[in-house]
Amino acid sequence: MLTGSCLCGDIAFEIDGPVDTVGHCHCSMCRKFHGSAFATFGTASADDFRWVRGAERVRTYQSSAQGYRSFCPRCGSAVPMSGESQPFALVPMGNVAEDPATRPRLHFFTGSIAPWHTIVDDLPELKRIRRNSGRTPLRWTVPHASRKRRAPSEEAAFSARSHSNSTTRRCVCTTATARDAGAP
Repeated sequence: MLTGSCLCGDIAFEIDGPVDTVGHCHCSMCRKFHGSAFATFGTASADDFRWVRGAERVRTYQSSAQGYRSFCPRCGSAVPMSGESQPFALVPMGNVAEDPATRPRLHFFTGSIAPWHTIVDDLPELKRIRRNSGRTPLRWTVPHASRKRRAPSEEAAFSARSHSNSTTRRCVCTTATARDAGAP
């Protein structure tokens, strides 16, 4: 069981199951919302996620035509994004108190990386997310060549369990469009 809360504690949650994918988003909206070089998110099944207190206090900000940001109105902390239309909860990992036993797997939207930040690990990097030929979910194809100073070798596919329409590509945080990451 994982627990988490906002800074003031008015909003709290539990995750009674695994945190699936953890990644670092470098889109400009995540950077601005979190006030940092990137935001680290994890996904958990909607069935495993539960608000302990303060669900009625969660506020949202429409950050783009396709996405929103959830936050605590008292302290301003980012809080998990979950809803009836989402099959998963998107959890800002800085809110989680315990070790989720899942480590970050990738950096995404590195096409929008802060000009003052340098990635110093060997995790795969996605400049943008390409849409696969199917409808959903988004398929992230990460060439291992995108790792720092590595030769091309194989590809790893990551699935983002997110809703998307046929014209919009979103980052895993459901808020940044591909245009934000430099896509045409």
